[in-house]
Amino acid sequence: MFGMPTEDDGSRTDVMLAQNLVNTTHYEPDFDALRAASTRIVIAAGAESEGEMPNRGAHAVAERLGTEPVIFPSHHGIPRRRVRLARRAGRIRRQAARRPLNDPT
Repeated sequence: MFGMPTEDDGSRTDVMLAQNLVNTTHYEPDFDALRAASTRIVIAAGAESEGEMPNRGAHAVAERLGTEPVIFPSHHGIPRRRVRLARRAGRIRRQAARRPLNDPT
């Protein structure tokens, strides 16, 4: 999935991720540019990843943007959760389309 080898065991010791780990964990978004964007930015976090690095990052970015992250079903590779994820994404997209661009909620 997503370019990972089929034998990937989740340990994250593979070269594809290891060579990029420092860069991805030290990346600092341009928050002024994001706040000034002409499009709405919706930050998402996984429900089952609370406390884990990607979830903490989503919450931190949302806080810096003055908003709350939208919580999505995690483990979206599992077939039954793909449907929940797609439905949630559709609802968020429709809600976001109805709000003024500068509305952070």
